[in-house]
Amino acid sequence: MEKIVIEPHYLPTTRYFTYMFHSTHFILDDKSVFEKQSYRNRCYIGGPNGIICLIVPLKKGKTTQSFKEVRIDYSTNWQHVHWTSIFSSYNNSPFFEHFSLNFESCFFKKYEFLLDLNLDLIHEIAAYFHLNSKVSLLSEKKDLTEYCDYRNRIHPKGKRNMEDESFIEQEYVQVFSDRFSFQKGMSILDLLFCEGPHSESFLQKNLII
Repeated sequence: MEKIVIEPHYLPTTRYFTYMFHSTHFILDDKSVFEKQSYRNRCYIGGPNGIICLIVPLKKGKTTQSFKEVRIDYSTNWQHVHWTSIFSSYNNSPFFEHFSLNFESCFFKKYEFLLDLNLDLIHEIAAYFHLNSKVSLLSEKKDLTEYCDYRNRIHPKGKRNMEDESFIEQEYVQVFSDRFSFQKGMSILDLLFCEGPHSESFLQKNLII
């Protein structure tokens, strides 16, 4: 796995960062038409009563608009809701205190565009891993002939999610593992807050090459 094109997700899954970890170039598609009900503006975390879906509300725009045109709707206090949910879910995790401060600032900054929020969070998370992958935007590229297209492969809807036999999510001890069996498909925050510096070894083992 060398060069990948994929859309920028909101607090992406472990599978997303596993692909980034194993790639040399990770191109984020900021040009294609925005798709609703996807990981572009939602993620899942493990809460005390089960899985919680966090959705970034969006302003109504054109029927078809590119990712970089999509604006965030602040008519509700969604940032407070998201951060409160993350805090209540992971406050007792082993590495929450160590990693949470940098993420918290993103939830109290008003981004006009969803793309900018997603990019900041992706770069913030990627900084914790020793990644060799070069992250850039599709709008900055001219030639994509050597890149693998991973767009829309990772999807919250089961029927739309493309299975990858080479990806096997390694289990770890989650915050509420005494209540629930291992919950797959969580935001990378789940792994990071639970395993901290050991998270990198899980990204390494998740993919069979």
